[in-house]
Amino acid sequence: MNGLGELTDMKDLLSWLHRDHHAVLQLSKWLSDCGKPQLDAGCCSVLRRLQRHLDAHLSIEDEVLFPVLERQQKQLPIVRMRSEHRQLRHALGLLAGSLVNRDWTRFNFEATQLWQDLQRLEMYEQEHLYPMVMSGLSEMELNRIWQDALSIRKRAGLMFLAA
Repeated sequence: MNGLGELTDMKDLLSWLHRDHHAVLQLSKWLSDCGKPQLDAGCCSVLRRLQRHLDAHLSIEDEVLFPVLERQQKQLPIVRMRSEHRQLRHALGLLAGSLVNRDWTRFNFEATQLWQDLQRLEMYEQEHLYPMVMSGLSEMELNRIWQDALSIRKRAGLMFLAA
């Protein structure tokens, strides 16, 4: 990535996607590891951060990256990833609900399930999404994706991760 906030090639985009996945996984892992004593001392804050990060990340893929790839006739893996994104958003809602209801058993179950689902999706995206990105986005498409991703993260109040 150059110093002007533009991607210079597809590897920069993949590097950013990977780092962003890692940040989301770290937050979800923290939630899955916390027990009842820690729930009151930071869980709400971490859950809000996870919600913001995950929503922004999924929005970037759903609204920006996937449409470009679909135009390149790569629908099948995209259909599965969109479906998994809907499931992740639902799981995040269940997790938030269990926190609001102070149902610690349910919270721990939902947090662990979410973390496992995120890990599984990350592996699938490494196997399917990353090769699609590498197989040919134009420089114009790449820069458009990057600029739109910056906008989404800015709306979410998130700093953009450097590649």
